[in-house]
Amino acid sequence: MDVLSHLLNTFRLEARVFHNGQYCGSWQIDTSGSKIATFHVVTHGCCELLLNSGSKHEQTLQSGDIVIFPRDREHRIASAPSVTSQVNSSPSISFQEGLKPDSTGLVCGYIEFEQHRNQFLLDMLPDYVVIHSNETPWNKHLRPIIDVLISESLQSDSGVQATLNRLAELFFMVVLREFLQNSDHTAGFVSAFQDNRIINVLEAIYDEPEKNWNVDTMAQIAAMSRSAFAGRFKELLGESPLQHLKRWRMQNAYRWLRDERITVAQAADRCGYETEAAFAKAFKRETGLSPGTVRKSHT
Repeated sequence: MDVLSHLLNTFRLEARVFHNGQYCGSWQIDTSGSKIATFHVVTHGCCELLLNSGSKHEQTLQSGDIVIFPRDREHRIASAPSVTSQVNSSPSISFQEGLKPDSTGLVCGYIEFEQHRNQFLLDMLPDYVVIHSNETPWNKHLRPIIDVLISESLQSDSGVQATLNRLAELFFMVVLREFLQNSDHTAGFVSAFQDNRIINVLEAIYDEPEKNWNVDTMAQIAAMSRSAFAGRFKELLGESPLQHLKRWRMQNAYRWLRDERITVAQAADRCGYETEAAFAKAFKRETGLSPGTVRKSHT
């Protein structure tokens, strides 16, 4: 399995749509301040993206466009570049009342990971990402998902909310994938994805976290000397190969305890610990929870 698939399978992603409606006239909304990543999808009409408390007009958003704020940057979405109406004061009109002339439709939601420490996947993205529906490569892979999301947003059938949540999760996974494959950023996990030697090692240890790994074995997979590999790994990921392996094992242990309901002793064994006590201490240091708490909470 590839590295990104491993990450998304292990670090459970959740999207929650909190708004699905349309605005008319003069309006502006500000959804920042939650400390959670947010997104907005324009379902029809057009609107303006404003930054810096509305003082900077960034660009116009059209139907099918998406804007994502991975780190909750202060922003406003408005009917015009300069709006005098009070923020978040204009009522949203339900699509059940039908499409209103000259209205703008928005689907807005939160994106977060089950474990806060896994937010580094969001940190790989810039402060904000604007995706226009006609841009390449987005129009090839993302447009079909957004078309379905827009279609669902207009429905009044039961289950629409849950469907929108799942579609939002799906489009964000595609955004992450496309960004990693096409970004020109040269730091952190993004650059690790662009280094075949390091990505080969990550795929190997992610495939078999329970294996008795050491730096020499990893260096052989990377076809590098031990010192060169260790230095390059830390340069890109900010931690040593063994530190990264330890954290990856703990995140897998969380998933094993949560989904497979294995015992704490089994989790300790898979992570290479001789005692449950040593494993439990390391697990809590990484996740902030005890192994027993994770296992019981998902009964």
